[in-house]
Amino acid sequence: MLKYFNKTTLAIIMLVAIFLTGVYAGSLQASGSPDSGSEEDPLITLSYVEENYVPKGDLDNYVSKDKLEDYVLKEDLEDIEAGTPSKFTVVNLEPGQFLEGKEGTEIILRAGNASVVAKTFDDGTVNGLTDATIGEDLTSGSVPMNHLLLVPRSDGRGVKAESYHSDIIFMVKGDYNIK
Repeated sequence: MLKYFNKTTLAIIMLVAIFLTGVYAGSLQASGSPDSGSEEDPLITLSYVEENYVPKGDLDNYVSKDKLEDYVLKEDLEDIEAGTPSKFTVVNLEPGQFLEGKEGTEIILRAGNASVVAKTFDDGTVNGLTDATIGEDLTSGSVPMNHLLLVPRSDGRGVKAESYHSDIIFMVKGDYNIK
């Protein structure tokens, strides 16, 4: 077949073929294939979500904004009725005051200085506050600033305000007493 065409003619035919292939591919792209993620071409289909993540036939109740608001309000109401706030409360202490946390109380020192008050058992074992920030049990010493401390039991553990030159400010979530 090459003996019927010279090199120039063959080059022109190849360029025209490449050009026409590009035009054809471009027209396919522009002729109605929707953008990925658009309503016409979603990243996932509604049927996939319904089959894998939503109880059968319950899509309206599953994603209803009213149901979500009801759930959040109910959860907050249960916390209030139980006496355990679901949000952190700012607590100011005077030097020498003791904040005794109840089981599950979360404490964060935001300003000033404070010391850990641990529980010593009859066998000599000392258990303190759980420092969730560094993953250690604090049994004595000063409370680190901005660390999340957890009170594991209602047995007298907490923090004592030590600072004499500034405000001692804590953020507390859960039940506590100030002594």
